[in-house]
Formats: sequence, C-alpha cells, structure tokens
Amino acid sequence: MKVRRTTALAMAVSVAAAMAVTAAAPAQAVQFPQATIVSADPQNNTPNVLNGAVKAIAQVGNKIILGGTFTSVREAGSGKPTLTRTRLLAFDATTGVVDLNFAPVLDGEVSSLVVSADGLSVYVGGYFGNVNGVATKKLTRLNLADGSKVATFKPAIPNSNVRDLRLLANGQLIVAGGFTKLGAVLTNQIGSLNAATGAVTPFVSGFVFAGPLNGGALTVNKIDVTPDGSKLLGLGNFTTLNGQARSQLFLLDLSGASAVLSPWQTNFYAPGCATAFDTYMRDLDISPDGTYAVVSTTGAYGGSTSPCDSQARWDLTTTASDLKPVWQNVTGGDTTYAVAVTNAAVYVGGHFRWANNPYAGDSAGPGAVPREGIAALDPTNGLPLSWNPGRDRGVGVFDLLATSTGLWVGNDTKTIGGETHQRIAFFPLAGGTVPPANATASLPGSVVLLGKPGVGSDASVLYRVNAAGSALASADDGPDWAADDQNDSIYRVTGSNAANWGGGETADATVPNTALDRAPLALFDTERWDPGTAGDGNEMQWHFAVPAGTHVSVRLYLIDRCSCTSVPGSRVFSIGIDGNPVSPSTDVNALAGHNIGTMRSFDVTSDGSVDIDFGHLVENPLINGIVIINKDVPAGTGGLGPADAVRTVAYDGTTPGTPAAVASTEAWSQARGAFAVDGVVYNGWADGTMTARTFDGTTFGAKSLIDLHGSGFISELPNVTGIVYQNSRIYYTLFGDSNLYSRAFTTQSRVVGELRSTVPNASALNPAGVSGMFLSGSTLYAADKTDGHLYSVTLTGGVVGASATTVDTTVDWRSHGAFVR
Repeated sequence: MKVRRTTALAMAVSVAAAMAVTAAAPAQAVQFPQATIVSADPQNNTPNVLNGAVKAIAQVGNKIILGGTFTSVREAGSGKPTLTRTRLLAFDATTGVVDLNFAPVLDGEVSSLVVSADGLSVYVGGYFGNVNGVATKKLTRLNLADGSKVATFKPAIPNSNVRDLRLLANGQLIVAGGFTKLGAVLTNQIGSLNAATGAVTPFVSGFVFAGPLNGGALTVNKIDVTPDGSKLLGLGNFTTLNGQARSQLFLLDLSGASAVLSPWQTNFYAPGCATAFDTYMRDLDISPDGTYAVVSTTGAYGGSTSPCDSQARWDLTTTASDLKPVWQNVTGGDTTYAVAVTNAAVYVGGHFRWANNPYAGDSAGPGAVPREGIAALDPTNGLPLSWNPGRDRGVGVFDLLATSTGLWVGNDTKTIGGETHQRIAFFPLAGGTVPPANATASLPGSVVLLGKPGVGSDASVLYRVNAAGSALASADDGPDWAADDQNDSIYRVTGSNAANWGGGETADATVPNTALDRAPLALFDTERWDPGTAGDGNEMQWHFAVPAGTHVSVRLYLIDRCSCTSVPGSRVFSIGIDGNPVSPSTDVNALAGHNIGTMRSFDVTSDGSVDIDFGHLVENPLINGIVIINKDVPAGTGGLGPADAVRTVAYDGTTPGTPAAVASTEAWSQARGAFAVDGVVYNGWADGTMTARTFDGTTFGAKSLIDLHGSGFISELPNVTGIVYQNSRIYYTLFGDSNLYSRAFTTQSRVVGELRSTVPNASALNPAGVSGMFLSGSTLYAADKTDGHLYSVTLTGGVVGASATTVDTTVDWRSHGAFVR
C-alpha cells in the first residue's frame, strides 16, 4: 500500500466538511511524482526490522509508519537494544530513531496503512483480531501520538480480511479485501466507510464479483485511486463484476454521487497461469498524473506475451474494452509483488532475477538484463533503467513508497544495495540520476550520411550465394549474398533439400573476417544438402557462368550442424569442379569440428562455366555458401576508401545543399543504420555489435560498445539498412525484407527491447528498397537503394502513412546510416 505525504491543504480540510462533497475530490493515495531516479546507495541509518516482513509503508510529516508481520526492531548502529514492535512501528525518516510512544500490539498481519486527513492518526487494515488486547477485527484507526485507538472511529466490522485501503478527500474510506460484509451490510469484496465514524456509506456499494479462479475465494487484493479522485483501479480473484467480464482487473468511475463500473476493460488477464495461485495478480499503482497504471503479476513463465510473471502499463484515459497493455516487461518466470510509479521511473520489487526476458523460463534468455529482486523501469517502454542496487531476493518486496526525498522499500530480507538493511531500506533522491531528455534534432538542419553503399565495391567478386537461405547484406565492400531459398535456383540443379539451423555456430580462421573481405556468420544458419545416393545420377550440382580463360578462386563455405553426424567419419563427401576432383574425401567434422564453420578455396581456370559437383560417400553432402572470385581483377587494397566517406547535407525538407565531406577514420562502410538522441550517435555494425558516441558536427567522439545481452537484435544488425528513433522505440528495415520492425530502446540504460513488433501496413515505405533513413518529427525520410532519391512518409505512433512522396532527386542520399543534427 502506498500513500504520499499528506499535504497541508488536505490536513486543513475537516472530515465533516469533506463528507458534504459528493463529486470526486483529490485522493491521498498516489506516489510523490519525483523528477529524478533515486540513488542506488541506501541511507545508512534506517532501523533494522529483525523478523517477519514489512508489508505496508506510510509517511506523515517526517514520520514513517511500517506494518507487516514483524515483532521486533533495532535501530542502526552498535549496541542498540532490541525493541518489541508487534506488526506496527514508527520512526523518524531522517534519523531512523524509533518512536517509543507508538507501540500498539496487534495479533495478526497488517497489510495496509492510510494516514488520516488531519495527519494525526493512521487507518490500519489486515488480518488481526485484537488491538492492544481488545477485540478489533481487521480494521482500526490508531493515534500516531501513542498508538491508542481513535475512540470516535467505530468501523463496521469486516467478516474477513482487509487487503487494501484508500482515503478520498470527500471523506470516504474505501476498503477492499476478502470480506463479504462490513458489519451487517452486504458489500461483497469492496465497500466504503465514513472516514470519521466508520459507518458504512453507499458511495461504493452493490458491486458483485463472481467466478473466482482455481478454487480460491473471491477477493479484491489491491486498489488505487487517481490523484483527482475520479477513478479507482482494483485487482483480485474474480472473472466477472456485476455480470460483465472483468478478468482480475476492473476500473470504477468515482466522479458521481456514487461509484459505478467503468466500461474500461481488458481480456489480457483472462488466460490462466500456474494453478498453484488462486489469482496471479499482485500489485498495481497509478501514475502521479493519473493517466496510466502499472500492474504486476506472478504465475510462472508462460511465454513472451503471457500475463504471467510480468509488469504491464495500462492507459486510463480511455473507456474502451478489450484493451492491450502499452508495454509489458517479462521477467522469465519470477514474481513481482510491489510497484511504485513516479515521473522518472517505475520501481518494481519481487524475487525476480532478470528484466527484458520474454523468451526463457527460469533462465536468462536472449536480451535478459540481470536485475536481482528490485529494478527501475523506463515509464515509456518498460525496459530496465541503469539503476541496479540488487537485494537478497527472499520472497519479495511487498511495498514501495516514493516520497519527496526518496524511495522506501519494504521486504523480507536483510541485504539490499550491498549493505545490511533488514526489511526496510531508503534510497534517497540526493545522488540520484536525472532521466535523459531524449531530444532529437529536426529539419531544417544537417543530415549526416555515414558511408556510401555501392561506391568502390570490390569488382573481383563475381558471385556470392547463401545456400538454402535468403539474401544477406554484404558485410564488406563487395556485393551482397544472393538468395538460394527457392527450388528453382538459377545456379543450382534441382534435387537437393534445404535446412535451417538458426544461430549458435562459430567459425574457424579460414572464414574471411576483415573489413574488405568478411563472410557473415549467418551464412552458416542454412544449408543445402543432397538426399540422394551414390551413383544415382542426380548428385547436387551448381553452375556459374564465367568467361572462358578467367582465372577464379572458388570458395566453398561448409559446416556440419546436424547432431546425427557430429564426429569425424560420420559425414564424408566428394567435391569436384569442372569434372576434376578437388576434394575427393571431404570430412567437415575432421576439418573444423562439429558446429564450426570453415572455408575451402580452389583455384581453377574457367571453360565458360564453373561447375561444382557434390558426391555421396558417407551420409549426405552439404554446402552453406559459394563465392566465385575473379583473380584477374585487383581486389581492394585495404584502408579506408570512398565507401567509408561521411557527408553532411544541409536540408530543410525541400531543397538540399551541396554535400560536404567530414573527416573520419572509421570504416563507415561497416555501419548498419544510425540515429542520434541527446547528441549521441547510436549505430549498428556488420559484425552484429552496436555502439554509441558523440558527434559535434565536425568530430566523432570515442565509441563505446553497447551491451546487447545476447539479444536477437544481434543477428539482425548485419542486415539493417536503416534505423530511426521515435518515442523510446527504434524502427528499422532489413536487407531484402518487406517489413518495418520496431523494438523498445531506452537511452538511459542503452537497453534494446527483446520483444520485436512488425509495423502494420508499411508498404508505402517500401522497406526492402531502403538504403539509409532518418527522421524529423513525424516525417520519415528514406533513400531508394536503386537510384539514391529521397522520399518521405509519415510515422506517427507506430503507424506509417498510406503514401510516400519523392522529395529530392538531386543528391545521392544512400548511406549505411543517417541522422539529423
């Protein structure tokens, strides 16, 4: 449960006056906005809660109140006595000194705390049956001065547990839990009380929940209210509310004389998770501006888009049905209990081990970012920020409270931020980090073009073929690799089969890997193999037209990926060129080892056609890639060439200036897309890496390598033909691919989202024809790879406009990466 510090204005409003207000009024239950990400170094003098767990945190003035299952506490420092505090305690937020006067005794868990409007008392909800030795079931109000019960508050007694509380400025105390009655009044699992007297009110009443999951009881476990008091979001164990589908999450409209069910609805939480949980919903929190909420869950790993073990952001500005989350962060099988939303971050706590981990359960999958038990997420896209104090995971973090000075963390373990802070810790705003502005330049301005595709291409390369695979972008200054993914290849005789093994291979030193001569590792993802038998007259053959008398090198790229033939001798085949046996007994496993790519080169003189034959000996012959090099034409001489040039073009969206050269010592022909944010240039590379560096219009700063955490984006980078950045996402095109793709990207931590989206209806962009693109506001500019002309389409909210416009034909805009500055 979270509350922000009660304001002086709210304290001044009397409960009696507030009760006369029937329209929605500002609520108390939101986090302090915070413009800064808190420090990762916890404050040293917080007291140590010695057992149990802290389940609820509240603050009034400089006093922190904790509720939970604990029974003892000790102030920080040596020689301090152990103090008995039975499920409630209070201490000074600055000094950590425990309040000796506030020592109420409760016989059961405290699950929720709300400070009264006057700041002199606290409402307490939970599982207890006695307070200070007097029968007091599930709900009470205690004076903060001495822990005694407020005599004037005589609540209608819940007939079961109270899970959460919220106090509205109109004098309504909203109560949620597993009860069905408040006193003698049937309220089901949520109701309202007069905050002054505790009497049941009709403000929240008549809500009928049904359809509990997995044999559990109907409950409303967590609620939160928007700052203006107009909406209440709740979660728990139910599938319908008032007969309408509301799978474990609902929204109430509080703006009238009484609460009504909002049409706002989602089916996202309808699928089941592990049956061990009656409900897998765990916490929710509404943003300080009231426009969205974040919901956390448990439930075990259920896949990349499952609601289980995830956090998800929900838009509250609509009343639509069947809503989808704005973003989702999947932990990979670990629970998140607590959520706190500020302007700078979404703080989450539980016993998770990773963030951005949608493709693995209980292990680190591609893109997984280590985050032990606590994390801060980017509010715009859900990716983890760099804040990473870590904590003993235990069962989890049960409450988070953001205040004007920092973040309080209530949990069940002893160590957090590398220090001993038992069950309660505080991360101050002092020493924290201001989130980046995420500013991007727009036209008019200078367009920076990195590299010049097709300029200075290596004319010695006659053919490149990706056997059984799709076209691959060149990773050097030579031509691209032609596709061989059809049954009627123009180079290959029919009769062979194709296999796609995916990534995970390596290559030995025979495979070229220099800036002027590089074979992409993706070449070994696919193979062409001959299913026939020796002497069947239908062996796998390839034919390449080459003028007679030309001296050529035939390069054959080979790898054995099949577990069925993983040792030397298990697969042996012959290779012949133009009828001559150049490798009569080829054993790839003996040459390089299993799952290791290798290359063998054979020099021949063409008779008008270079013919390559594969013959059976043991098992089936295979081939992964073929290159034909003309030895009579000089290859690249090394060093930087025209393809590495950097140009700037002054451009206002209509008329370009004359391209000007920028001095650089970088091999920009290897770049694969670029974009600039906050003066930092990000770009991919042909080797599957991604870097960041500054650029002041004249000089590039030193580049730093971005940790991609084994992301699937790594295998895409060598084929990227353009990238742009908009609203915390990158949009990119791939060589020979007709789709526009999108991933979340957070500049603060430089994390790339593992979940990839395909932008619908992007045909106007012609993604397969892109050779560099850049963005200005909502206008996406792309260079045509055929003629270098520049055209534009709109890109707004992840939607591409219906038509494109040619905007310039005077400059060759093709590049390996482009951005505006």
